[in-house]
Amino acid sequence: MEDFSRRSLIQLLGLAGVAVGAGGLLTSCAQSPESLGAADGAGAAGILVAPPVANNLYWDGWVKAATAAAAALGTSPKVENFNGDTQAQLASFSNVPNLGLKGVMTMANVAASSPQLFGTLERQTTFGTNCHSNQPWSTPLDVGDHYVGYFDFPHQASFESLCTYLFDKMGGSGKIIHITGVQGVVASDFKDYAMDKLLAEKYPRIQLVARQPGNFGRVATVPVVENLLTAHPDVDAIICQNDDSALGAISVLKKKGLDKVLVVGADAIPEMLDAIVAGDALATVANPGEWMGGAMMVRLYDAINGFQVPPLERMQIFQTFVINTAEAAEAYKKVIAGPDPYDWKKMSRSLNPDGWDPQIPLKVIRPQEFWAAFEDKRPSGYNLPAAYSDASTNDYDAIDAMYAERLSNDVFAAVKKLNDPVVSVPLAR
Repeated sequence: MEDFSRRSLIQLLGLAGVAVGAGGLLTSCAQSPESLGAADGAGAAGILVAPPVANNLYWDGWVKAATAAAAALGTSPKVENFNGDTQAQLASFSNVPNLGLKGVMTMANVAASSPQLFGTLERQTTFGTNCHSNQPWSTPLDVGDHYVGYFDFPHQASFESLCTYLFDKMGGSGKIIHITGVQGVVASDFKDYAMDKLLAEKYPRIQLVARQPGNFGRVATVPVVENLLTAHPDVDAIICQNDDSALGAISVLKKKGLDKVLVVGADAIPEMLDAIVAGDALATVANPGEWMGGAMMVRLYDAINGFQVPPLERMQIFQTFVINTAEAAEAYKKVIAGPDPYDWKKMSRSLNPDGWDPQIPLKVIRPQEFWAAFEDKRPSGYNLPAAYSDASTNDYDAIDAMYAERLSNDVFAAVKKLNDPVVSVPLAR
């Protein structure tokens, strides 16, 4: 998640301010689950692949994997980015029936828009999958039967793990600058919360001297870091919420000749991996967008072909890990840049009901825990759907155990072992 345009950011923040109060309590006007069977010619159904931006390394990988999965499954993808424009995304979703498409995969432009976006698909009886951006305290079950998958990685836990590695590297003391993302974007809010929690509870001698947004982009980050380094030239580390901002920070440090300042980011895009190899960056968090792009396509394929996704499996988090050595960075880059490492047909539960493999560690999201940091955003009077409120810890654990048992091909297993130390990110939130 890299650069968004200035116009996009204004729209993101504006919509977030308007829509949070709506709370995402859309009621379903969908068909019953029993009527959601295989459609006419479902195997060849067209699916809209809608990334937020084009010419972006992370989202380009997501689209490439979705296209590869579609080819493997005999499904036709239509790629259409919405340029970070929420109204364009809504218009695109509304036009899906006119294009004869049966599914949509995307990232909601802002979390607050997810109930409206997927409510639109629900009314059109179009299946949808989403990633990285879902309104807290609004589940797919609140929207209806056609919102069949929300995928994310544990933003809070991964940022805690990344910062813990950094702070320990600093000996538990020193001055830091925190470059945040975009206010109102859940991924950014999770990371702010993680940072504050760590500093308050575990690292009292780490001094946060400045925190300003870099809007997830290197162009926006450069002047911010330039100004902050003028005010705080003795800083020990710069913590960025994504790699694009981190690369902007690195460019400023190079110009100023400050080669001792440690820099970390997240997403593991190729340029950041190269920076780790070169010694310009300390670490990043692997966020395999390629797996997610393919997995979202597979989920839509399965739903269109009659597989009914169990309620608790419609929100899931996938495992990330910290990359902190040149060897791990090079190995990770080879995996994501080389031949497609995934068997998309093997991932399909409609094609392989008894032998499917998720091909990455995966757990279900437990909403009460996942959104605990956003309790203040819970709409007044809101209660989780019964599937969640009635579920016991044993129910969640049983599903997680099933996914762990099914996993036979973790494509990053060898990469993880090349880190020093190996930093495991809990699959929590």
